[in-house]
Amino acid sequence: MLRRFAAFAIAMVLPLCAIAAEPNAPNPEVIDDPLFRLEIPKDWKIEHREQPVGLRGPHAELMMIFVTVNRAEDPAMSRMMDNLVVTQIRSRLSTEVEGMTITEPLKETIWNGRPFMKIRARSEKDGTFVGSFGRAGEGGTMFIATVAGWLKDEVTAESTAESMLKAVVLKGR
Repeated sequence: MLRRFAAFAIAMVLPLCAIAAEPNAPNPEVIDDPLFRLEIPKDWKIEHREQPVGLRGPHAELMMIFVTVNRAEDPAMSRMMDNLVVTQIRSRLSTEVEGMTITEPLKETIWNGRPFMKIRARSEKDGTFVGSFGRAGEGGTMFIATVAGWLKDEVTAESTAESMLKAVVLKGR
């Protein structure tokens, strides 16, 4: 009788333990760098953490994140870094995506008091797109994210890249 009770108790408790052990939502992957912290959405995977950080999306999208730091405290140097980010985004699109048509020219806005830039291109012939986003952080920290993939995934991939870049948590130097 004791054996039957033990077997019954185990049979009833094990499924409850499995349910309790299963998290409600999977923890997102995190890039925790000395300069910044970035949570990666659950359907994206980190391919490599060293510069440039490489991520792979759920539909084979590829995102590269470059981080640069301006160590100068001079305000004129910070303005130069802002200009450099714009130049880097233009340069990446013009050299890395030859043959693509720019669908959204470089656009600069202010987000959280800091410059935020984006530019988009696509190739109808190949069925691909590229979106490049730049964010100037506090203390001269600059983030550039470039995402590429198939046209059918363009809207969600670019939206993810833009929201991830805006969600970067900057750390003190």
